[in-house]
Amino acid sequence: FDSAHAVVTKVIRYKNEWVTRNCLNLPYIHRIDVIETNLGKFFIGCTLCNEKRSMDDWSSPGAVYVGKISKDGLEIEDVQLLIKDITRNHGYFRNEFDAEGHVYVSCDKGIFEISVPTLEEPHWKVKRIINEPTSDIAVTDIDGDGILEILTIQPFHGNSISVRKMTDGKNEPVWTYQEKSEFGHVAWSGTILGKPAFIAGFRGGKKELLLLTWKKDHFESIEIDQEGGPCNIHVYHDETGDRILAANGNTGEAVLYTIKA
Repeated sequence: FDSAHAVVTKVIRYKNEWVTRNCLNLPYIHRIDVIETNLGKFFIGCTLCNEKRSMDDWSSPGAVYVGKISKDGLEIEDVQLLIKDITRNHGYFRNEFDAEGHVYVSCDKGIFEISVPTLEEPHWKVKRIINEPTSDIAVTDIDGDGILEILTIQPFHGNSISVRKMTDGKNEPVWTYQEKSEFGHVAWSGTILGKPAFIAGFRGGKKELLLLTWKKDHFESIEIDQEGGPCNIHVYHDETGDRILAANGNTGEAVLYTIKA
């Protein structure tokens, strides 16, 4: 939270040395991504706020900035303010389940769906799909019916984790975690043992890490661990099983979990 002079950089290997090049000054940058469509590569940067007088000062809202990556990959061009005045702009998710270049940003105003420019639709588009304060998000079609579900942590660093589904034009909860916990911070989606899954985690309360899957006609929640207090996770797959690498802030450890059939 002490990042008033934050800079987006590109690090490249040049003549056997690593060279860092500053691309864009963005105070309080929190999420960055490069999305490639059939129109080229595009930059997205989300800021927590515009300025801070203390860690808990949220009086100056954040924003979402976008731009185009130059052909040589060294510059961010045509930078523009896409969404402004969004407080606690914390969550970000890239939807890799479609070819349209959709990403999602969450904040106190809710969840925004951003459409990245393509040859067919060459302009940035923004649509708010949930109006409730949301901290972190993940998206997948967990039940395989062709309609995406959204895992949400609400409100900011909140204690409520739900799965929502688009029903009659509204994103309504279809599953809510019933255990009492605090400080939700991990929201992930992908495949575990070849099937769609969500993973959620808390930094407070029991500090648990959860695996959520779909079993024929209902959700199944499995507690992977307690007391770790995961800040973030990464999932990867190999020939022997699936691995979850967690940064457990409570215990000060990096922990590797292995899931086998």
